[in-house]
Amino acid sequence: MKQHSAPCSCIRNSSTKGAGRLGQQRQPAPLRCLPAAAAANSPAATTSAPHTDAADAAAGAAAPVDPAGHNCWQLLRRTALEGGVLQVFSWEGGRCLRIWLPPGDTAAPPAAAAAAAAAEAVGCNTPAALFTDRQPEWSTCSGYSVIDATRQPYPVLYLNDGQNLFGDVPTMSGASWCAAQAAAQLIGCGQLPPFLIVGIDHAGALRSYEYTPCTPGTGPEGFRSDAAEWPGGGVSAYLDRLRDEVVPWVAANFAVSREPQGMAFGGSSFGGIAALVEGMRGGNGCGFGALLVESPSLWIGDPEPETFLKEVLAYKGTWPQRVYLGMGGKEFSGTRAGADTKRDALFPAYLASLSNSLAASGLGPDRLACAVEPQHGHTESAWAARLPAALQFVGGGWWQAWEARYSADLFFTVPRRLKAGASGQLLFLNKHNSHTLADVPGGVTLTMGFNGWKDTQTLPMQPAGEVQRLRLQPPQQQQQQQQGLALSDSEQQHAGAQHSTLSNSSGNSSKADGCERQQAVRKQPVASTGLSAASGDWFVVQLPYLPASCYEVNFVFSDEAGATYDNAGGADFYLPVRQPEPLQEYTCPPPNAAPSRAERGQATVAAAAALAGEAYADVIAAATAQAAGPADEQAAAAAASCHLFFSMPPVPVAGAAATLYVNRARLQGGLGEAPNVKLSIGFNDWQMGHQTVDLKPTSLWRGEGLDWWSARVAVPGEAVLASLCFTAEWNGEQAWDNNWGDDYQLPVRSPAAAAAAAAAEAALLAADGVPASSLSLLDAADFNSSSSSHTNSARITPPGFTVREVESSQSIPHAEGTLEILELRKRSSGGSSGSSGGSSSRQRWWDEKRVRVWLPPGFNAEAAPPGGWPALLMCDGQNMFEDHLAHQGVSWHLGYAASGCISAGLIPPCVCIAIDSAGPYRSYSYLPFPPGTGEGGFRGDAARWPGGGAHDFLMRITHELLPMLQQRYGLAQDSSRLAFGGGSFAGVTALLAATSLPHVFGGVLVESPSLWVGEGRFLGDLASYSGRLPERLSLGCGTLEYSATRDHDRPDVDSLLLHQYHEAARLLQERGLRGPSRLKFLVEEGAGHHEGAWRWRLSGALQFLAQGWWDS
Repeated sequence: MKQHSAPCSCIRNSSTKGAGRLGQQRQPAPLRCLPAAAAANSPAATTSAPHTDAADAAAGAAAPVDPAGHNCWQLLRRTALEGGVLQVFSWEGGRCLRIWLPPGDTAAPPAAAAAAAAAEAVGCNTPAALFTDRQPEWSTCSGYSVIDATRQPYPVLYLNDGQNLFGDVPTMSGASWCAAQAAAQLIGCGQLPPFLIVGIDHAGALRSYEYTPCTPGTGPEGFRSDAAEWPGGGVSAYLDRLRDEVVPWVAANFAVSREPQGMAFGGSSFGGIAALVEGMRGGNGCGFGALLVESPSLWIGDPEPETFLKEVLAYKGTWPQRVYLGMGGKEFSGTRAGADTKRDALFPAYLASLSNSLAASGLGPDRLACAVEPQHGHTESAWAARLPAALQFVGGGWWQAWEARYSADLFFTVPRRLKAGASGQLLFLNKHNSHTLADVPGGVTLTMGFNGWKDTQTLPMQPAGEVQRLRLQPPQQQQQQQQGLALSDSEQQHAGAQHSTLSNSSGNSSKADGCERQQAVRKQPVASTGLSAASGDWFVVQLPYLPASCYEVNFVFSDEAGATYDNAGGADFYLPVRQPEPLQEYTCPPPNAAPSRAERGQATVAAAAALAGEAYADVIAAATAQAAGPADEQAAAAAASCHLFFSMPPVPVAGAAATLYVNRARLQGGLGEAPNVKLSIGFNDWQMGHQTVDLKPTSLWRGEGLDWWSARVAVPGEAVLASLCFTAEWNGEQAWDNNWGDDYQLPVRSPAAAAAAAAAEAALLAADGVPASSLSLLDAADFNSSSSSHTNSARITPPGFTVREVESSQSIPHAEGTLEILELRKRSSGGSSGSSGGSSSRQRWWDEKRVRVWLPPGFNAEAAPPGGWPALLMCDGQNMFEDHLAHQGVSWHLGYAASGCISAGLIPPCVCIAIDSAGPYRSYSYLPFPPGTGEGGFRGDAARWPGGGAHDFLMRITHELLPMLQQRYGLAQDSSRLAFGGGSFAGVTALLAATSLPHVFGGVLVESPSLWVGEGRFLGDLASYSGRLPERLSLGCGTLEYSATRDHDRPDVDSLLLHQYHEAARLLQERGLRGPSRLKFLVEEGAGHHEGAWRWRLSGALQFLAQGWWDS
């Protein structure tokens, strides 16, 4: 069946006067399908040929169509690609939407996560071609973040023929556009900001129908007789669906731009025709601000060839802001062996006519770019070769939004939050905003280091506009002195004969214009895409690889001579670094492939081993990742506090790396005090893999009996048992700890056994409804407590901890918001309370029983801001909100302070949480050791008070209370949006959290910490600490901490306590909290040690901590 449509009848632009048939024809109803006979009789459904338009049409014909149909927008697959993430969603039948996110946040958006969960529950039938994209080889660029995208939408490029963009296998020619690779490289070197690519699958045999405004016909002199029966005329309906379905869904789920300057649309061949039609739809279109048009099939028209081109040349309406046109010099013969090369001249002539028409309509060199590559044919490989230049042009204005957003700032980074384990991240400097460098001529140099100025290096910064111009090279034909493609006289004559009607069809064209159109297109100069290229204020540098152990970047700026510095007034600049988060890849299972829960629950280890056989490489990779930067090392160290060593992964895997953590405080033979202790390790009774490596300090908590050091080792592929000992030169002798001659031993697991154990554990948990995707391949207890995803994904609680449940709750109005009082359910008899383990007669005293949660006005857990609700967790909950419950009858007025700051616009809406203390066991829960009586015995009343449970208390908050609160109230999981605080003994707890949990709480509030405990021992521990610290810490105290609350004065004690506070502030500054943006230290004259003083300082502390909440 041949379907005829009036030429270009589906293009709508009724508001444009004089647009000819482009604006006059009636729009058909949206296309859903073509009658089966039409598809069956179309040659496009059966033709197999080199890549021509016929091949384009046939590319989707063989793709299996789901007879049952997918749920629209169901997640089919999520996988890593070119350092970013490729997510494939169903649209209709076998058609998909393929969305590439640049490297950055690997978490799926909320809707995608829900779709993935639904997909796993019901199963789906997915075309096999979707799962064959090639794997990434390049992963060194800046990235996408859900939080960032919501604050400032990312640019987005929509492309037709989604099957041909990212993987070579689904295409007919065996090559793809390599779109992700091109985008990743441009983003990584700063030529373009992070942007998304949305590939829209074509409709298979109906491809020509959806992409063309008329039936294609056979072209001039019938040179495309193969297209005689192809359908056409449905482009308007397709573009309507794009406008009404695809673009809104992508914008809602991925927070991409809906502004014209942030949206581009493109395609090739027939897909390029669809892009041109969209460019002429005006207000009826999707609002794209740029077009990317490759090898458009401008010969189409039926019954008269070139009808579409004639109407485009006659179009008098507006075009998008930027248009890129590309064509090859062998568009016809390049895919047809032995074909007449004279036909090739026709295509550059087409493009010349189109280019001149666009230029005449007002598209100057900054809006129009054209490229003709003499050796390129009509193939994906040709479009891939031209794609980088095309992307640079259509995305030429994308940096401007970033410049406008950060115009008042000194610097910004891309991505906004730097990420460990990545390279290619960018730092931009606005020199104009530097107080010291603004008037200094010349360039700028960046001096930077990691984790407190380790590995210092100096990097020259380049003008941002210059970076763009240097890398924006013109296509090949511009190297021919702008003369275009050299055609022979016979070729020009043939092109003119075939194309003579075009010169006559445009009434506003002069004879000279007509002659010019017969020549190959000339390259338009490409506009600059830099940040304020003319002003020269913006400079950029590509940061080096940030190792996985990096938690902060320290840096200063200087002139090229190193004579003038901008170092934040001596405090140096600092940026926190987000720890890497592994991508949880997902593939939608086919129907009936997944066993029932009962069947999965009955899975044996043998069956799981067979299932996991294909996961060998994944196990090796996961083990190496755990060894490189385990996210749960704090929890593992807590569980192993009474042991000499532990490893990550918990059981090393043969063929992978492992990290051994050694508690030097427990080493024998004097090694605990010896310098340069080494680990000596061998495998299989010392028969292989012998290694001697230095132990290095870690950021894990150090205290009485705890001093964790680590070493990374390679485990041989044949290893089954590790033997190890420790040695050092000490007092002129070689000292050893080799377990009294027996050596220490550690079992090694084979990859198959590791995969089988993980699969069996996942199967058993699946029977209980725990998603297997939340499990590590190596350890069911593995979880990342520092996850920045704002979705409440399932988290696995480490052994020894139980997520608490709420027994009952009470809500009362308070401070213009709501105060909820949660009564926690008692633990079961077999429950545990942290690393101390088990139940005891005293556990009921120190277990957390009540939590008070203040919710701001208008709070809705389901409508949390991007990244989740910011939250402050405080100790001594009974003293936080209500005076009648507080010690001494005065509370902190936490709810009123937060409410006042929120209503005044000083802090964003946030949740304030207070955990009631353990009564008589308050000192035990809040102190890492018994308090003692203080220097000189001035606190004799505390001599018998207990201590030592602070670390367990913090672990219970992290693993038991925080997950429950995050799920119940939609709280943030990113550390930059979580803060922890307390006063007095709880102030010591807060300082302990600052050194042991900076990956959980990015802000810490410390009021009048009892640093006298243990005769000043805590200050000694702080002096020996050299690890990571939170992003911000607020420390407050008074000058009469002792005397103001007693009936006698002790100026000596007041002076001692004040000295300790100053010493703590000094130590914190020396260890990285430099400058007023990281440490707030406030001494209140005449203030004492009580809730009234802390209440007075609370508002300022909240505003200081909330700087990170605004930024996030």
